[in-house]
Amino acid sequence: MNRNIVIKKIAEIKKSDKTAKCDDLMQEKATIEKNIEDNGKEMDKLWKELTDKYSKVGNLVHESVPVHNDE
Repeated sequence: MNRNIVIKKIAEIKKSDKTAKCDDLMQEKATIEKNIEDNGKEMDKLWKELTDKYSKVGNLVHESVPVHNDE
């Protein structure tokens, strides 16, 4: 479930009853936030791996570019 949806549900419950605990929704929110953090770390790792590999690829020159002996 989307974190924003859970937060809105918590807010609606808190508006109607200020003493409501919302424990199940709070746990769900914590789980979603943990997943977001874990996915962010994984994305950073994959981005670094991609840029490392991408930096090893040479330039692709169009065939219309003239080739000289001093290159």
